[in-house]
Amino acid sequence: MPYFLIFGSRATKLTEKYLNANTNCSYCQGKKSYMLKGRAHYFHFFWIPVIPLRKELYVKCIDCHNTVAKENFPEDIKKAVQQEKIRRPIWHLIAPIFILYKLVSAILFFGSAYVEEVMQEAKYEEEKAAEAVRVEQRKEVFANDKQSIQLTPSFATDSISYTIKEEFQFSEYHLNTDQVALLSKIEDHKLLLLIDVKETGKLKGAEGCVLVSQIKNFLIQKYPKKYYDYFIALYENDNLKLLHTPAEAYKTEYKSPTPLYGFYANDWYYEKSEDVFKNKQEKLQLFADYGKKDEKIAAVDLVKEEKAWEKMRAKFRFSYSSRPANEERRGLYECKFTLETGNILPDELRRMFKRHDGNGPFLNWNFFYSKTKKSYARYEYATLDALTKKDEIDERLLPVYASPYWIPFYDDDTFSYAVDMLPGKKGHVGQIILVKPRMKPRYIAKNMTEFLKLFHDEKVPTSFEAWRN
Repeated sequence: MPYFLIFGSRATKLTEKYLNANTNCSYCQGKKSYMLKGRAHYFHFFWIPVIPLRKELYVKCIDCHNTVAKENFPEDIKKAVQQEKIRRPIWHLIAPIFILYKLVSAILFFGSAYVEEVMQEAKYEEEKAAEAVRVEQRKEVFANDKQSIQLTPSFATDSISYTIKEEFQFSEYHLNTDQVALLSKIEDHKLLLLIDVKETGKLKGAEGCVLVSQIKNFLIQKYPKKYYDYFIALYENDNLKLLHTPAEAYKTEYKSPTPLYGFYANDWYYEKSEDVFKNKQEKLQLFADYGKKDEKIAAVDLVKEEKAWEKMRAKFRFSYSSRPANEERRGLYECKFTLETGNILPDELRRMFKRHDGNGPFLNWNFFYSKTKKSYARYEYATLDALTKKDEIDERLLPVYASPYWIPFYDDDTFSYAVDMLPGKKGHVGQIILVKPRMKPRYIAKNMTEFLKLFHDEKVPTSFEAWRN
């Protein structure tokens, strides 16, 4: 059969040796007349020796050619053969040695992998146990902080809480200042603020989110030269209402055993280098300096703005198929926007959302929030050098490529427009600028009314055919 051609057993003739010993041929009685001969058998695969098999030895008289097999050797020949050994060829052993090498290597490899896995598992269990200890420690610290919330914080021990109690207008949110307990802590570049409203039923819908966003804005404006990652928890009679962290702009529940985990642990997300915070601080200072100048606000005629909206919509008849957000949803979206960017929603955009809140190049609430996050991210992750514009300066705009004060309201996937809340020295607050394509911000109009007129007359870049009826 064919497989006999590729594997089986074969034999190789061994090198002959003369037995230089006192031996006598049993047939012709010749002295020292024997030659040691033999054959070495092996199992082969494709004619390559794989497994050494038996070795056949015999002696042959050079005088009478008498042959004696190994099993019939007399004592004198046995002694002589032990002195004159003949070995099988080395090439018989190459494949077995290679196979043995691979086998030992495999054993060592899988053995070391197993040992490493056992060590890794032991290390994981050790880290798990250590983390459990850290979690308990963080829970204890958090519980102590929670118990330390005070209705009357002192300036000496908690200056931030004291300042909030003294200066923030809780009455605007129908809250009694005396019934708001506070605690703040600072660790490196992280600021923890715990707020507990001791009145029940005062924070309905998005009111709690709005309160947190306004307190955060108050702190940003109060300490404009200091950048913090904010970790804020709002309670109502010890019951959690919402969390605000760098990872979650707005969250109403938590699964971690330690709320505000990032403040109490050097988690990978929060373990930022000094260079990162230096960059953020420099950008914060840059825009704080820009904000010191006297700002010009373009006068707005609400009647003309309303007519401009109606005239534009009558001409283009964009498709707005989504169901408008109700008042509570709008409040939540606005709160998320404020918490994410630190900005107050411009009045012209609030009026825009009241007019429509559906699909179209003029953003609805949902797309407004997502586009705002992307716009803010371009500013947040840019270095100061990459952010600063050094050529083609238009004094109506700040010399930057991105700004946290550019609030998008229109995006047709090719072009995007934004309300500019911090313009250059010759610009106006609320002016409209082109922000996409990127790296080419351009002044368009001094307010929303003027922009809508230009849009109606098709004098601004657009690409909105997908939204036309």
